[in-house]
Amino acid sequence: MILEFKLLRFLGSISYSAYLFHMLVIAFVKKLEVIPQDLKIYFFFLLTIILSTVSYLIIELPLSRINLNQKNK
Repeated sequence: MILEFKLLRFLGSISYSAYLFHMLVIAFVKKLEVIPQDLKIYFFFLLTIILSTVSYLIIELPLSRINLNQKNK
């Protein structure tokens, strides 16, 4: 089944971070003159995935482990 592919599950996990950062990455890649125009789309995807993964691991994952339903003792 298609939902069992680890790559697709991983991309689903980082998708919110990718949504948040993709416009910043587009603006950054557009300003780069060192990279040929044909390769900028690949650099955009690579940079977006890296930044989204870091954001997911450092921010989203630890925050998702916080249990908000704990009663005060």
